Amino acid sequence: MSKLQPFSGASSLSSSTEVTADSSLYIAMFEFAQGSSPKVLWCNSAKLLIDKDSFLLYVVNTPTYVPKNEYNPKPTIIQSEFSTYSYVAVFSAIPDVEARGFSRPIVMVYAHPQKEYILAFYSIYYDKLLMFSNQLQQNATSFFPNELAEYASCLKHTIEKFPESKTILSSKMAELDNTLASVGISIEDAHNDIVHPPEHFTRINNELRPIISLTKFSDMIEQIVSFSLSLPKSYLGIKSMSFVQDKIDSSEIAIMTKDYTLSSFKLSSLYHSHVLLDVLFHLLSGKHLYISSINHEEALSFARRLSILHPFSSIFSFNEDNSSIFVGFFVDKNEQPGFLDLDASAFVGAKCPKDSILSKEIIRVEHSENIFIPLICNDIKKIGSRFLRKVKEIVARGSINKEKFFAQMRNLGFSSTDEPIINNLKTLGAQTGDLELEAISKN
Repeated sequence: MSKLQPFSGASSLSSSTEVTADSSLYIAMFEFAQGSSPKVLWCNSAKLLIDKDSFLLYVVNTPTYVPKNEYNPKPTIIQSEFSTYSYVAVFSAIPDVEARGFSRPIVMVYAHPQKEYILAFYSIYYDKLLMFSNQLQQNATSFFPNELAEYASCLKHTIEKFPESKTILSSKMAELDNTLASVGISIEDAHNDIVHPPEHFTRINNELRPIISLTKFSDMIEQIVSFSLSLPKSYLGIKSMSFVQDKIDSSEIAIMTKDYTLSSFKLSSLYHSHVLLDVLFHLLSGKHLYISSINHEEALSFARRLSILHPFSSIFSFNEDNSSIFVGFFVDKNEQPGFLDLDASAFVGAKCPKDSILSKEIIRVEHSENIFIPLICNDIKKIGSRFLRKVKEIVARGSINKEKFFAQMRNLGFSSTDEPIINNLKTLGAQTGDLELEAISKN
């Protein structure tokens, strides 16, 4: 096979693309190359105040799940900690016909000394970080099918010319057949008559093409740098952006923007009497809630506001078959329902534990109803968003047992008393399409 041509673009990057030193978010791309330690291919100028080599080794040794028979699996994103830093790492498999197994792992890592900053960054920019890494992978993928077909044709002709090599090269051919099938091409798709000595195909090549060029990283660097420079420098700055990033649909906006100044029953009032947290714990645990009042229309208005406190891209339905909330009438259910008497501001049902994630994260001062509603809605959706991302991260790493799964949930702020909420979030995630059933079944 003819020697593959180098890609255009330098293999090293100009210092003019560096991020200014006042940014404490460390960003780097590195490769765990064959026959060597992790190698930083590019990084910004932010200072990493821990041992870089130890950090890189820790990141690349994180178990990740890669589906079999996929030559370009979706990038895997995780959030974790090392030493005094928290980080987000996005792992990508870059297809390369020259590499062992036709794949080269690279990692984009984003690290910061403040855990709260990384948690907010991870939540807000999850999709954007995946987009960057997916683009790098797709850039390399565009070359791969043709190069693989040429490689296959060359291997075929080598075996034909050196029949004694068939035994040695049979495993290589079997590996190649699987890859050709996953790419969707045939060995007949290329006509490369070049023949190499059999050892050409068994020799380990540690001098691979620069992955900076293979992925066209130089074409993306300005976009990544611009993104980096646009980030708030403080946790408070990045936290202030979180509300506009959450998924709020038109029905929720319509409910939020009404004037509730004259409403008889207010969510904000029930929060300050501690009743609302009990109601939310009950509702988010997947149990039915029955609301009563002599003022039916006001009770319905209250239920509409309560219905948008859904953790995902949906609302709780009410007064319909299989609803979560019922107003003004009661239906016998197998499980113990909760009863909210709005006239007495009293709730009968399970109380929200003091160590519940709701007690720890929904902390609001006095606000009018119209300000309180979007704030608490955002609190609930941020809990849901973190849950979804952590479950997807766990699945990407491979299946884990129940004990380890709940240990990961505790790291998010959930407590052992939140197990009913955690189990129901899985169900709600599947109902809204935010979480795949396959992901749920693994944990």
